[in-house]
Amino acid sequence: MEEQNFNTLAVGVIDFATGKSQKFMISSDDELLDAEKIYFDLASVTKPMTLHLSYLKHRELFDEDLCLLLDHRGGLPAYAYLDKRNWKEQIMSYPVTKSPTLYSDLGAIRLGLELEKKLGHGLYQSLREIYDPDLLHWNTLAPYAACPRTGFRDGRAIKGEVHDPRAFVIKDFVCHAGLFSTIQALCNTLLKMEEEFGFIGLVFDQINKDRSSRFAHGWDRAQNKELTLAGDQCGDSVFGHLGFTGNSVWIDPEKKIGCVILSNATQNYWYDKGQFNDLRRNICNSIWLHQQFGK
Repeated sequence: MEEQNFNTLAVGVIDFATGKSQKFMISSDDELLDAEKIYFDLASVTKPMTLHLSYLKHRELFDEDLCLLLDHRGGLPAYAYLDKRNWKEQIMSYPVTKSPTLYSDLGAIRLGLELEKKLGHGLYQSLREIYDPDLLHWNTLAPYAACPRTGFRDGRAIKGEVHDPRAFVIKDFVCHAGLFSTIQALCNTLLKMEEEFGFIGLVFDQINKDRSSRFAHGWDRAQNKELTLAGDQCGDSVFGHLGFTGNSVWIDPEKKIGCVILSNATQNYWYDKGQFNDLRRNICNSIWLHQQFGK
């Protein structure tokens, strides 16, 4: 821990075949040592937990444009300043056009707005029934909830507030960032998604249909074993997602095993995650190399 920038780390291992998970957590933050539950800012892990889950629940709503947005091929810019007064109008003003893959927060926000327009109600309410009770939007966190610091904003520590500046300015439910979760709640929610929708097989089939595509139904792929944070021992079909504050979710659809890492790697700075990324790879490799869960 002394060599790392983060001071709080949680790791979960999921066995989707048996519906069980194991976890451990460590922290050197005095304020968190006695906490029964620690809530981590999921950052961009929010995307699959909103947009992919929406695809599972409302697949009939996903026309060609929405599928392009889901897989970051809708042609929207990656980032832009958003004003709280007119952010929806700005997001809706971008044309959706089939384009090469460009990982886009704006595309994720646009997809959420399009889905809400088709549903006629808020998307968060539609997804809450799937979420574990301890997987929450940051606006619904209790003020006393135990959260590790993820950085500084205007000279004060960011704790219990979303780190992402766009989500913070908007202060509303958006699909690219804003969910908080305990390690157990995230593992439980992923297990429920598999139990109710069989999402692992669905994503696996999509990967096999197009091995050249980076994204599969909103999940990122570990295409380059030398570079991926899933570790060089990962299988050829491993998929998952990263979160800027220091999170990883990776799933091997053939072994039916998932690896979840939550941390606060941005607590002091964001620009150097070299040591932390090595740790991420080592944790994942240690999991992939064990064929049997819990071995």
